[in-house]
Parts: sequence; C-alpha cells; structure tokens
Amino acid sequence: MWESNTGEETYLDGLVTAIGSSSITIDPAFGAVDFSDVNLGGIDECSLRVITKGIAEKREYEAFESIAANHRDLLAGNREISFCSPLREKFEPFLNLNTYQERAAVDALRTDDVFCIHGPPGTGKTRTLVTVVAHAVKQGQRVLVCAHSNQAVDNIVAGESTENEIDRASLHNVVEEFDDLDVSMARIGSSRRDVNSFVGRRYFQQSNQLNGNLGDTDIIASTTNTAATLENQSEIAFDLVVIDEATQASGPATAVPFGRGRRLDEDEEYPRPYGLRTVLAGDHKQLPPFVSDPEMRDQELHTSLFEHLLNVYGDDLAQTLHRQYRMHEDIAAFASQEFYDGNLEHGEANRAETIDGLTPLLGIDDSGDEQQDDYSYYNPTEAQYVVAQVNKALQHGVAPSDVGVITGYSAQRDYIRSQIRTELDSEVGNGVDVETIDKFQGGQREVIIVSFVRSNASNDSGFLESPRDDGRKRLNVALTRAKKRLVVIGDWDTLSNTAAFRDEEDSCADTFARLSEYLIEKDVLVSRSR
Repeated sequence: MWESNTGEETYLDGLVTAIGSSSITIDPAFGAVDFSDVNLGGIDECSLRVITKGIAEKREYEAFESIAANHRDLLAGNREISFCSPLREKFEPFLNLNTYQERAAVDALRTDDVFCIHGPPGTGKTRTLVTVVAHAVKQGQRVLVCAHSNQAVDNIVAGESTENEIDRASLHNVVEEFDDLDVSMARIGSSRRDVNSFVGRRYFQQSNQLNGNLGDTDIIASTTNTAATLENQSEIAFDLVVIDEATQASGPATAVPFGRGRRLDEDEEYPRPYGLRTVLAGDHKQLPPFVSDPEMRDQELHTSLFEHLLNVYGDDLAQTLHRQYRMHEDIAAFASQEFYDGNLEHGEANRAETIDGLTPLLGIDDSGDEQQDDYSYYNPTEAQYVVAQVNKALQHGVAPSDVGVITGYSAQRDYIRSQIRTELDSEVGNGVDVETIDKFQGGQREVIIVSFVRSNASNDSGFLESPRDDGRKRLNVALTRAKKRLVVIGDWDTLSNTAAFRDEEDSCADTFARLSEYLIEKDVLVSRSR
C-alpha cells in the first residue's frame, strides 16, 4: 500500500522481487508470469504489509489438504499397502547393488501405493534410487524426481559429474548410458542461480516458462515445491514419483509431489484409480525438517510423511539399507549401536581405510569455558584445538577440501572460520568447510572435526541436549560425516550430565556419556585440562 501526495491510497498484492533506490519490483502473479514496476516518485509514504503466507507455504498447505482428503485411509493406516507381484519385466540393476539395495529397488518398483527406503549414512540410498529410476525409464515410464532443496535435487541429478567425468550414481549417468533409448531429463526451477552450474548448463528449464515444452521428457527433476508448477502442464502424467531426502521435508512440503504416480493395468489403457506409486527415501534417525511456524508444530505438520508412514505401517512398506560404505568401522560402530540397533554392517571398501599416521577416531576432553555472543555460544579453547587438528590433517596429506569442521553453534562456526584463515594460509583456510551440524547434514569428508562448544558448571548443553530426540539426531549427524578420521572435542563433564534444571527424560546427556565411555574403551580420549 502506498499513499501519493494527493492523499490517494493504492494497494498492490504480489511478491516483492527487488527493491531499488526509487522503485519496487512486484510480481502480481506470485512467481508465475509478469512483473510490474512501482515507481516511488511522488509517493510520500509507502508501507509493506504481509497479508498472506508466501506462495510456497500456500502450495504446501493446499497439497497437504488434498492428500489428507483423497488418501485418508492410507495416511491413517486403514488399508493395506498394495504391491504388484512380480515385476512384469526382469529386474537388471543399472548399477551393482548389494542385497539390501536390490530388495529395496525391486519393492519400490513393485509398489502401487507408497514405499519407503530407509538409508542410514553411507548405505547407498542415492545409488538405489538412481537404479529405480533407470529401470522405470527403460520400461518407457516417466518419472518425477524431487527433494526438499535445490542442493539435494542436484545431488541425485548429477552428483559429482562434470563435463569430463560422470558420477555413475547419478541420473546424468542414466541419460548418458541409455543413449540408444534417447533418454531425456529436465531440471526445472524458478532460477538457474539456485542450481548447480553443471546441471544448469545441461538440463535447466525455467519453471514459469515451460509452456508445454517438456513434451516426452522421461525424467523431470525439481524441488518438492516447484513440482506444483507441473499441475498446469496437462500433457504430463507420471508413472512413478521418487522423493529423495524425504525425512528432511515437512509433511506439507512432501505433499506437493506425493501421489502423482500411477500404474497401468495389464491392457495398458487406464491407470488404477488408487495408483500412487510414490517412493520416499531418507533417514528418520537424523535431523528432521526445520519448521519455524509454531502453527505447523502445534499441528505436528513438521513431522515428515516418511516418518509418519513408517510409524503407521512399519516394515510393511519399508526396507532398510543396512550396509554402510562411508566410514571406518571404528567411526561407524558407536552410531550403529546407539542409533541403528547395532544393525549397520560395514562394506569392505572403507571399513579399514585410514590416513597414514592418524588414528580413525580421537576424542579431546577440555573444560575451556564457553562464551556467549548475542544468542549463540563460542569456545576459543576448542577453536584452537580445531585449528591444530585441521593443520595436522593437512600435514598428513589431506586436501583442504577433504577436511570438514562442524559445530553446534553459529558463533563458534564464525570464530573457527576466522581463526583458520588467520593461522593458516588464507587459500588453504578457505578450502576447509566450516559449518553448523544442521547445515552439514548430507555432507561427508575424509576428515571431520566436531566442536561441541558447551562448557559450564551447570552442565547445560542447550539444544545439543534437549529435546532428547532432537539432540540424539543432531549427534548422529555429527558422528556420521567422516570417512577416515573423526575428531570430537568437548567438555565431557558438561555434555554427559543432565543440566540441574532439566528432567532426565528430556535430556540426551546419557547418549554423550555412552559416547565418552566408547572413546575411553577405544583408548582414544585425551584429556587436555584435567
């Protein structure tokens, strides 16, 4: 709303896309079509009033209401999950799969409704999904591939592919390998700037400029929210929907592409009326989606559809990938026992790989006091240990890009970044990835150094400790990013004891205590101040 010098009030409803020194650019179609420039010349007063939720939230809520109405029995667990049996076509894996991966891929292809693939860290979840998509495409089916973020979408689309090298566990490899079938793929999005540069050059199409030009595209990839733009493409029908990283997306976010798959009857003339054909993949033992909206949390809409369906149906609609190929077995052992019921197996590829001269696991116990900066915490003593451990990894031949530093608090992240750049060569320091635990979920490095930060007389570990379930999931993420060396730095007295003002049932201090015991048992816990 603005008021001109004549006193007239004018309103314009739309999405503000840019603010200049004398103009505001507004898209009245909320990301769909045209843009209008509002000239501020001659305007005495201008105010911005948010009167509705953003277009993304609006799409998600409408989609969630739709699946709640159309698939109420499925969501409530009031009917059995349906599978076709057996597959009509012989299953020939596109990539080499282990027993768990192959079983998951076959069941995902057989589902008439929904199927969940539980992939703990390093168990080949993306590899399994790529094989599912490859088999479907080879049978002439069209697949919609989604994830909650642009980064996650680009990971399954191209992985580490470049113009000169193909990541085999990627959809880009499917396009290249099936050149005799002329397989096509489109990566749709609102802006190419949000997309990996390689993916952008090879596959990107603007979501608000499709105009029916997807034609017979075999694989369409997008974020869950952007998938809503496909509703206007009447020529597009999907035979299968694959949603990766589904445990990092809220129920409403996943609802946008959910249920858009179908399966044709034997005569191939019409889809079954209940056909959903949606495959969800993720790990509900790691961090859930972040939801700041208190209304969504009150309605428990922050819980992922993956976790909800798993709670309702259990093993009837899920397969867990039990064999991990990422971590040295000493790194993986504690996470396996603590978070995965001791069921993680270790593939031969990485189970014994180490960095010459460095142990795969190291714990540092230090009581250097935490300090508070605005609403966050940092610990200068721990930061110095981090810098020393980064330097040690570099001296043992590890590339800066293969070293990751993760911490619970943004103030510690910023402090460590500044210390690394100050004390190490700036180019080297810039190559080391330093992030919070939450932001690093999904990442991996040869060497991971974790700083837990909290150190105080009241044993208050903050959100690292409570709520209990979130604290355990955050710790699980922190401990499962490393391949060959994991260093964990903290005040184990603070971490391992429940804060005096907190109920034990709402604390995961006992998990930290068991981690401390594991480090002592492996004889890798070093005390620097006690």
